[in-house]
Amino acid sequence: MPPILSTTEAHCCLSEAFYLSTPTHCPLPRDPILACIDLEWHKPKDVTPRIRFLTEIGISTLDTRVLRSTKPGQYGVEWLCQMQAFHFRPIDCRDLHYDNIDKRRNIPLDAADKFLFGTSTFVEREELGITLTAALSIADNEATVAFDSSPVYRNIILVGQGWNACEATMIKEHIGLNLDALPFVTAIIDTQILFMKSADEEKKQKPGLARLMEEYGVELLHLHNGANDAVYTLVVLVLGTLWRDAYDKVRDSMDWERMTATFPGMQCVGEKGIEALKRKILGRDRVENDREDVGREPTELESVDNIEMIFRMLRNAQKRVDGPICLTVE
Repeated sequence: MPPILSTTEAHCCLSEAFYLSTPTHCPLPRDPILACIDLEWHKPKDVTPRIRFLTEIGISTLDTRVLRSTKPGQYGVEWLCQMQAFHFRPIDCRDLHYDNIDKRRNIPLDAADKFLFGTSTFVEREELGITLTAALSIADNEATVAFDSSPVYRNIILVGQGWNACEATMIKEHIGLNLDALPFVTAIIDTQILFMKSADEEKKQKPGLARLMEEYGVELLHLHNGANDAVYTLVVLVLGTLWRDAYDKVRDSMDWERMTATFPGMQCVGEKGIEALKRKILGRDRVENDREDVGREPTELESVDNIEMIFRMLRNAQKRVDGPICLTVE
Protein backbone atom coordinates (compact mmCIF):
# COMPACT_ATOMS: atom_id res chain seq x y z
CA MET A 1 0.00 0.00 0.00
CA PRO A 2 1.27 3.54 -0.71
CA PRO A 3 2.58 5.26 2.43
CA ILE A 4 0.22 7.27 4.63
CA LEU A 5 1.92 10.63 5.14
CA SER A 6 2.53 12.05 8.59
CA THR A 7 1.21 15.51 9.45
CA THR A 8 4.56 17.14 8.67
CA GLU A 9 4.98 15.22 5.42
CA ALA A 10 1.45 16.07 4.30
CA HIS A 11 1.89 19.79 5.04
CA CYS A 12 5.16 19.83 3.10
CA CYS A 13 3.64 17.95 0.18
CA LEU A 14 0.54 20.16 -0.02
CA SER A 15 2.51 23.41 0.29
CA GLU A 16 4.55 22.44 -2.75
CA ALA A 17 1.60 21.03 -4.68
CA PHE A 18 -0.32 24.29 -4.15
CA TYR A 19 2.71 26.45 -5.03
CA LEU A 20 2.68 28.04 -1.58
CA SER A 21 6.38 27.39 -1.06
CA THR A 22 9.49 26.78 -3.10
CA PRO A 23 10.42 23.13 -3.73
CA THR A 24 12.17 21.61 -0.73
CA HIS A 25 13.12 18.11 0.29
CA CYS A 26 9.65 16.64 -0.29
CA PRO A 27 10.36 13.30 -2.03
CA LEU A 28 6.99 13.09 -3.78
CA PRO A 29 6.53 14.13 -7.42
CA ARG A 30 5.42 17.69 -8.04
CA ASP A 31 2.10 18.56 -9.73
CA PRO A 32 0.09 15.58 -8.45
CA ILE A 33 -3.61 15.03 -8.87
CA LEU A 34 -5.35 14.84 -5.50
CA ALA A 35 -8.01 12.12 -5.59
CA CYS A 36 -10.30 11.68 -2.61
CA ILE A 37 -12.11 8.35 -2.34
CA ASP A 38 -15.07 7.72 -0.05
CA LEU A 39 -16.79 4.35 0.29
CA GLU A 40 -20.28 3.85 1.69
CA TRP A 41 -21.46 0.57 3.20
CA HIS A 42 -24.69 -1.00 4.42
CA LYS A 43 -25.37 -3.70 7.01
CA PRO A 44 -28.78 -5.29 6.42
CA LYS A 45 -30.68 -5.79 9.67
CA ASP A 46 -32.37 -8.99 8.52
CA VAL A 47 -29.18 -10.84 7.55
CA THR A 48 -27.21 -12.96 10.02
CA PRO A 49 -24.33 -12.49 10.43
CA ARG A 50 -24.63 -8.79 9.60
CA ILE A 51 -22.00 -8.52 6.90
CA ARG A 52 -21.76 -5.08 5.35
CA PHE A 53 -21.57 -4.63 1.61
CA LEU A 54 -20.46 -1.76 -0.59
CA THR A 55 -23.20 0.57 -1.84
CA GLU A 56 -21.34 3.62 -3.21
CA ILE A 57 -17.96 4.83 -4.41
CA GLY A 58 -17.40 8.58 -4.40
CA ILE A 59 -14.39 10.26 -6.00
CA SER A 60 -13.40 13.91 -6.12
CA THR A 61 -10.26 15.13 -7.87
CA LEU A 62 -8.21 18.31 -8.08
CA ASP A 63 -5.43 18.70 -10.64
CA THR A 64 -2.80 20.82 -8.90
CA ARG A 65 -1.15 21.53 -12.25
CA VAL A 66 -4.16 23.72 -13.10
CA LEU A 67 -3.36 25.87 -10.06
CA ARG A 68 -0.03 27.05 -11.50
CA SER A 69 -1.46 30.23 -12.95
CA THR A 70 -4.61 30.57 -10.84
CA LYS A 71 -4.86 32.42 -7.55
CA PRO A 72 -7.19 30.86 -4.95
CA GLY A 73 -9.51 33.87 -4.81
CA GLN A 74 -11.70 34.69 -1.83
CA TYR A 75 -12.44 31.56 0.23
CA GLY A 76 -10.46 29.52 -2.32
CA VAL A 77 -13.35 29.70 -4.78
CA GLU A 78 -11.16 29.79 -7.91
CA TRP A 79 -9.39 26.60 -6.84
CA LEU A 80 -12.40 24.74 -5.49
CA CYS A 81 -14.36 25.16 -8.71
CA GLN A 82 -11.56 23.28 -10.53
CA MET A 83 -12.57 20.08 -8.75
CA GLN A 84 -14.40 17.19 -10.40
CA ALA A 85 -16.70 14.64 -8.79
CA PHE A 86 -17.82 11.12 -9.71
CA HIS A 87 -20.43 8.92 -8.05
CA PHE A 88 -20.52 5.19 -8.81
CA ARG A 89 -23.23 2.86 -7.51
CA PRO A 90 -23.46 -0.91 -7.98
CA ILE A 91 -26.43 -1.57 -10.20
CA ASP A 92 -27.78 -4.11 -7.72
CA CYS A 93 -28.24 -1.23 -5.25
CA ARG A 94 -30.40 0.86 -7.58
CA ASP A 95 -33.57 0.22 -5.57
CA LEU A 96 -31.91 -0.15 -2.17
CA HIS A 97 -33.32 2.05 0.60
CA TYR A 98 -32.87 1.75 4.35
CA ASP A 99 -33.74 3.76 7.43
CA ASN A 100 -30.47 3.62 9.40
CA ILE A 101 -29.65 6.84 11.23
CA ASP A 102 -26.36 8.54 12.08
CA LYS A 103 -27.02 8.83 15.82
CA ARG A 104 -24.35 11.49 16.36
CA ARG A 105 -25.93 13.92 13.90
CA ASN A 106 -29.44 12.45 13.69
CA ILE A 107 -29.28 12.33 9.89
CA PRO A 108 -30.03 9.44 7.49
CA LEU A 109 -27.21 7.13 6.49
CA ASP A 110 -29.03 6.43 3.23
CA ALA A 111 -28.16 9.37 0.96
CA ALA A 112 -27.20 7.52 -2.21
CA ASP A 113 -29.76 9.45 -4.27
CA LYS A 114 -28.60 12.85 -2.96
CA PHE A 115 -25.51 13.41 -5.13
CA LEU A 116 -25.14 17.19 -5.40
CA PHE A 117 -22.34 17.54 -7.94
CA GLY A 118 -23.47 15.71 -11.06
CA THR A 119 -25.18 12.50 -12.13
CA SER A 120 -24.66 9.11 -10.51
CA THR A 121 -23.36 6.25 -12.65
CA PHE A 122 -24.61 2.70 -12.11
CA VAL A 123 -22.01 -0.02 -12.65
CA GLU A 124 -22.11 -3.80 -12.52
CA ARG A 125 -20.53 -4.83 -9.22
CA GLU A 126 -17.88 -6.96 -10.93
CA GLU A 127 -16.83 -3.92 -13.00
CA LEU A 128 -16.25 -1.57 -10.05
CA GLY A 129 -12.50 -2.27 -10.02
CA ILE A 130 -12.13 -1.50 -13.73
CA THR A 131 -14.22 1.65 -13.31
CA LEU A 132 -12.18 2.95 -10.37
CA THR A 133 -8.91 2.14 -12.14
CA ALA A 134 -10.05 4.09 -15.21
CA ALA A 135 -11.03 7.07 -13.04
CA LEU A 136 -7.56 7.16 -11.48
CA SER A 137 -5.59 6.49 -14.70
CA ILE A 138 -5.20 10.01 -16.07
CA ALA A 139 -2.85 10.44 -19.02
CA ASP A 140 -0.02 12.95 -18.62
CA ASN A 141 -0.34 15.23 -21.63
CA GLU A 142 2.88 17.05 -20.76
CA ALA A 143 5.03 13.93 -20.65
CA THR A 144 7.37 13.09 -23.50
CA VAL A 145 6.46 9.59 -24.66
CA ALA A 146 8.12 7.47 -27.32
CA PHE A 147 5.85 6.26 -30.10
CA ASP A 148 5.91 2.60 -29.06
CA SER A 149 6.09 3.04 -25.27
CA SER A 150 3.40 2.58 -22.66
CA PRO A 151 1.29 5.61 -21.74
CA VAL A 152 2.46 7.83 -18.90
CA TYR A 153 -0.08 8.58 -16.20
CA ARG A 154 -0.28 11.50 -13.80
CA ASN A 155 0.93 10.93 -10.26
CA ILE A 156 -1.95 10.51 -7.83
CA ILE A 157 -2.05 11.28 -4.12
CA LEU A 158 -5.06 9.61 -2.55
CA VAL A 159 -6.99 11.53 0.10
CA GLY A 160 -9.26 9.94 2.67
CA GLN A 161 -11.05 10.80 5.89
CA GLY A 162 -9.99 8.16 8.38
CA TRP A 163 -7.85 6.06 6.05
CA ASN A 164 -6.18 3.05 7.64
CA ALA A 165 -4.40 -0.13 6.65
CA CYS A 166 -7.72 -1.95 6.27
CA GLU A 167 -8.94 0.49 3.61
CA ALA A 168 -6.66 -0.86 0.88
CA THR A 169 -7.66 -4.40 1.82
CA MET A 170 -11.36 -3.56 1.57
CA ILE A 171 -10.84 -1.88 -1.80
CA LYS A 172 -9.09 -5.01 -3.02
CA GLU A 173 -11.64 -7.45 -1.61
CA HIS A 174 -14.88 -5.58 -2.35
CA ILE A 175 -13.94 -3.65 -5.49
CA GLY A 176 -11.24 -5.84 -7.01
CA LEU A 177 -8.61 -3.11 -7.20
CA ASN A 178 -5.10 -3.64 -5.86
CA LEU A 179 -3.61 -0.19 -5.18
CA ASP A 180 -0.12 -1.69 -5.26
CA ALA A 181 -0.71 -2.44 -8.95
CA LEU A 182 -1.05 1.29 -9.68
CA PRO A 183 2.52 2.66 -9.54
CA PHE A 184 1.33 6.22 -10.16
CA VAL A 185 -0.48 6.26 -6.79
CA THR A 186 2.42 7.63 -4.76
CA ALA A 187 1.03 8.42 -1.30
CA ILE A 188 -2.05 8.77 0.90
CA ILE A 189 -3.12 11.79 2.95
CA ASP A 190 -5.51 11.09 5.82
CA THR A 191 -7.34 14.29 6.72
CA GLN A 192 -7.91 13.02 10.26
CA ILE A 193 -4.13 12.91 10.70
CA LEU A 194 -3.65 16.20 8.85
CA PHE A 195 -6.10 18.13 11.05
CA MET A 196 -5.41 16.37 14.35
CA LYS A 197 -4.85 18.88 17.15
CA SER A 198 -3.20 18.41 20.52
CA ALA A 199 -6.60 18.65 22.22
CA ASP A 200 -7.86 15.79 20.03
CA GLU A 201 -4.87 13.66 20.97
CA GLU A 202 -5.41 14.32 24.67
CA LYS A 203 -9.05 13.23 24.36
CA LYS A 204 -8.09 10.37 22.04
CA GLN A 205 -10.50 11.74 19.46
CA LYS A 206 -10.17 12.15 15.72
CA PRO A 207 -11.66 15.14 13.90
CA GLY A 208 -14.80 14.12 12.06
CA LEU A 209 -15.73 15.43 8.63
CA ALA A 210 -18.78 17.30 9.93
CA ARG A 211 -16.69 19.16 12.51
CA LEU A 212 -14.12 20.17 9.90
CA MET A 213 -16.86 21.34 7.55
CA GLU A 214 -18.31 23.55 10.27
CA GLU A 215 -14.89 25.02 11.04
CA TYR A 216 -14.39 26.02 7.41
CA GLY A 217 -17.90 27.29 6.78
CA VAL A 218 -19.31 24.43 4.68
CA GLU A 219 -22.97 23.51 5.11
CA LEU A 220 -23.73 19.98 6.32
CA LEU A 221 -25.94 18.95 3.41
CA HIS A 222 -26.55 15.30 2.47
CA LEU A 223 -23.62 13.76 4.28
CA HIS A 224 -23.09 9.99 3.85
CA ASN A 225 -23.44 10.25 0.11
CA GLY A 226 -20.08 8.86 -1.00
CA ALA A 227 -19.36 11.49 -3.64
CA ASN A 228 -20.62 14.41 -1.53
CA ASP A 229 -18.34 13.31 1.31
CA ALA A 230 -15.41 12.98 -1.12
CA VAL A 231 -15.99 16.55 -2.32
CA TYR A 232 -16.38 17.90 1.21
CA THR A 233 -13.18 16.16 2.33
CA LEU A 234 -11.15 17.63 -0.52
CA VAL A 235 -12.68 21.09 0.03
CA VAL A 236 -11.67 20.98 3.69
CA LEU A 237 -8.15 19.87 2.75
CA VAL A 238 -7.74 22.79 0.31
CA LEU A 239 -9.18 25.40 2.67
CA GLY A 240 -7.22 24.06 5.62
CA THR A 241 -3.95 24.24 3.69
CA LEU A 242 -4.65 27.78 2.48
CA TRP A 243 -5.66 28.84 5.98
CA ARG A 244 -2.53 27.41 7.58
CA ASP A 245 -0.30 29.15 5.04
CA ALA A 246 -2.02 32.53 5.45
CA TYR A 247 -2.19 32.23 9.24
CA ASP A 248 1.50 31.33 9.57
CA LYS A 249 2.50 34.38 7.57
CA VAL A 250 0.46 36.67 9.83
CA ARG A 251 1.76 35.01 12.99
CA ASP A 252 5.41 34.89 11.97
CA SER A 253 5.93 38.16 10.09
CA MET A 254 2.67 40.14 10.23
CA ASP A 255 2.29 39.58 6.48
CA TRP A 256 -1.45 40.01 5.81
CA GLU A 257 -1.42 39.77 2.01
CA ARG A 258 -2.61 36.18 1.64
CA MET A 259 -4.98 36.34 4.60
CA THR A 260 -6.84 39.41 3.36
CA ALA A 261 -6.90 38.10 -0.22
CA THR A 262 -8.23 34.63 0.64
CA PHE A 263 -9.96 34.99 4.01
CA PRO A 264 -11.13 38.61 4.37
CA GLY A 265 -11.86 39.48 7.97
CA MET A 266 -10.06 36.23 8.92
CA GLN A 267 -13.26 34.32 8.25
CA CYS A 268 -13.79 31.28 6.07
CA VAL A 269 -17.01 30.82 4.10
CA GLY A 270 -16.30 27.52 2.38
CA GLU A 271 -19.88 27.30 1.16
CA LYS A 272 -19.00 29.93 -1.45
CA GLY A 273 -16.65 27.42 -3.07
CA ILE A 274 -19.30 24.69 -2.91
CA GLU A 275 -21.79 26.95 -4.67
CA ALA A 276 -19.25 27.89 -7.36
CA LEU A 277 -18.41 24.23 -7.99
CA LYS A 278 -22.08 23.31 -8.35
CA ARG A 279 -22.71 26.15 -10.78
CA LYS A 280 -19.76 25.06 -12.91
CA ILE A 281 -20.73 21.37 -12.94
CA LEU A 282 -24.49 21.69 -13.14
CA GLY A 283 -24.52 24.69 -15.45
CA ARG A 284 -27.23 26.66 -13.73
CA ASP A 285 -27.35 29.79 -11.64
CA ARG A 286 -29.15 28.37 -8.64
CA VAL A 287 -28.39 25.11 -6.89
CA GLU A 288 -30.20 23.05 -4.31
CA ASN A 289 -28.72 24.59 -1.20
CA ASP A 290 -28.55 28.22 -2.36
CA ARG A 291 -30.15 30.09 0.50
CA GLU A 292 -29.87 33.64 1.72
CA ASP A 293 -28.90 32.44 5.18
CA VAL A 294 -26.01 30.19 4.09
CA GLY A 295 -22.83 31.54 5.62
CA ARG A 296 -22.32 35.11 6.69
CA GLU A 297 -20.69 37.71 4.49
CA PRO A 298 -17.55 38.74 6.36
CA THR A 299 -16.33 42.28 6.55
CA GLU A 300 -12.98 43.36 5.16
CA LEU A 301 -10.18 43.95 7.63
CA GLU A 302 -10.12 47.74 7.50
CA SER A 303 -6.77 48.36 9.13
CA VAL A 304 -3.87 46.37 10.54
CA ASP A 305 -2.90 49.30 12.74
CA ASN A 306 -5.31 48.27 15.44
CA ILE A 307 -3.05 45.79 17.24
CA GLU A 308 -5.63 44.93 19.89
CA MET A 309 -8.13 43.97 17.19
CA ILE A 310 -5.51 41.87 15.42
CA PHE A 311 -4.77 39.86 18.55
CA ARG A 312 -8.47 39.33 19.19
CA MET A 313 -9.06 38.10 15.65
CA LEU A 314 -6.06 35.79 15.85
CA ARG A 315 -7.39 34.25 19.04
CA ASN A 316 -10.79 33.71 17.44
CA ALA A 317 -9.11 32.13 14.44
CA GLN A 318 -7.06 29.80 16.62
CA LYS A 319 -9.68 27.04 16.40
CA ARG A 320 -8.41 26.17 12.91
CA VAL A 321 -4.70 26.06 13.80
CA ASP A 322 -3.03 24.07 16.54
CA GLY A 323 -0.27 25.54 18.69
CA PRO A 324 0.26 28.79 20.58
CA ILE A 325 0.12 32.27 19.09
CA CYS A 326 3.46 34.06 19.21
CA LEU A 327 3.52 37.58 17.82
CA THR A 328 6.19 40.20 18.15
CA VAL A 329 5.02 43.77 17.69
CA GLU A 330 7.62 46.49 17.33
